[in-house]
Amino acid sequence: MSQATFDIELSLHNFAGAQVTLQRSLGDEYLFEDRTKQGWGLVLRKRDEVRLSLAEAVDSFLKPLAAVQSLIADCEPTLRLAVFNPNVTCTVLLPRLDQIAALGAKLEVSVYPADDDQ
Repeated sequence: MSQATFDIELSLHNFAGAQVTLQRSLGDEYLFEDRTKQGWGLVLRKRDEVRLSLAEAVDSFLKPLAAVQSLIADCEPTLRLAVFNPNVTCTVLLPRLDQIAALGAKLEVSVYPADDDQ
């Protein structure tokens, strides 16, 4: 049976004026997508996705954001984790919730069924 896979993104709902500063500060480490028309705001995703455990991936995603955490906190952030799991159940362990709290972010975790052959 295959392992779960996941996507991580940070959505900023009130980002007026912050996008340019964030792009300068974070360099090429993140992709920035304006999904305002879909109701998601400005979405940040890691440019290079390394297949780590979910906890390690979240830590890797959040660490570079510490330098701009006050700016992000002003943007009504939501951290979204989408887990694609071929099993019936899935346990999501996030040992570093303090990093999410430091950003002032809401946390959304969704688990979706996935085929074994994905």
